[in-house]
Amino acid sequence: MTIPETENRKFYPTVPWDILQLLFKTEKINNHVLHFSGICRPGLSLSKLKQAVSLLCDAFPLIRCNLRMVNGKPVWYDEAYTCGDIVTFIETDNCRTERDKFLMQEIDEQDGPQMKVALLKSSETDELCVIMNHMLCDAAGFKDVLYRLASLYSALESKSTCINAPMIKERSVAQIFKTLTPGQRLRIYLKRGTISPQGMFHFCFESCPDSPFIESRIIPPEQFALIREYAKAHRASVNDVVMTACIRVLSGIFGKPDILPCAIDVRRFLPRGYTADVCNLVTNLPCSIGQELPVSFTETLEKVKFSMDSQKNDPACMKNLMMLELLFKILPYRTARFLLKKAFTNPPVAFTNIGTLDKGKLVFGYSEMKDAFMTGSIKYQSYFQLSLSTFDSKAVFCVNLYGTEKDRTVLSAFLDSFIRELTDGTNPGHETA
Repeated sequence: MTIPETENRKFYPTVPWDILQLLFKTEKINNHVLHFSGICRPGLSLSKLKQAVSLLCDAFPLIRCNLRMVNGKPVWYDEAYTCGDIVTFIETDNCRTERDKFLMQEIDEQDGPQMKVALLKSSETDELCVIMNHMLCDAAGFKDVLYRLASLYSALESKSTCINAPMIKERSVAQIFKTLTPGQRLRIYLKRGTISPQGMFHFCFESCPDSPFIESRIIPPEQFALIREYAKAHRASVNDVVMTACIRVLSGIFGKPDILPCAIDVRRFLPRGYTADVCNLVTNLPCSIGQELPVSFTETLEKVKFSMDSQKNDPACMKNLMMLELLFKILPYRTARFLLKKAFTNPPVAFTNIGTLDKGKLVFGYSEMKDAFMTGSIKYQSYFQLSLSTFDSKAVFCVNLYGTEKDRTVLSAFLDSFIRELTDGTNPGHETA
């Protein structure tokens, strides 16, 4: 993946998704930061954490890079950042305040590093916070990075051997296309559809580019178990059930149902035994239930399930990724970027399921995560995205925005309504109608 070295530093080529994420930032759609925060007990060693970060950078050197233009094209240039540039230690009596301050930072693609780590220590607990440039990877890739960091730390603490295999070989979607059959590839080429499916409705936020925040709600394990049971009883996924609640609340706000795009990890199309490298491998699928909202939650779920089942297991849903790859493969960079800017837009309202953070893989030596959550980028202007991450059977829903206190009140009201719709709708004795 490297091209000729200059001054003993390496260049790594960008892929189209890197450029797309950068475009989202420059066009003020969202920043390009992924966020993780977890409470560790017992505490972590700062020195071992720094050593583990150094080893992680060896496996995934893009962390040490800045984005540079070389011969008219952007590349990742290894700036040789050290763990001292990446890791911050903070002693505090208020972990929540310091955590939020750290998570609200932006990542500068031209003045790295592309990942930052903070170890927050108080008299009661340790909290590990990590942010990473979304240009480098999606949520699934970010989780792999976190798991590798944990395994490296554990190896250092136990003084055992840890194989630190490279996490970067192929970063493009080609790693999936090459595993598909000719018939599957043909289906993708022939599929009709838009490059960026989205609805028409949007929130009218006041917006404040200097005031980022994450508004969140938690569903405890015992309550989330009931939601999972409801999904299983209706042969649906938890993702379907969550989208059902979201669509019903949004329909109440905007007056009727609209398309709700949902981010889907296309790693699902890799054959058994294949493991994708750390990169962006997601696409948006449009969930549409028609122009009328069904009376009951269960009836809405049936329509959501039908819409999603018809798409998510069909490799043809990768058509937009194929188009993106072809655009930059056959055209000069500046031309491709210009066309991308015109053709590829971000949904004004969307949902993303980050998935489960594996508690068994987030063990740092003798310390394990007692609580954790992940969330995606912070949105600008009128853009809205609901995210879900789960840890230890607990669900955390987040909406991130650069906004005013009034905007925060609007999102707080949405989340309250959403949680109520989700919990009532999946309770057989209290289904909404």
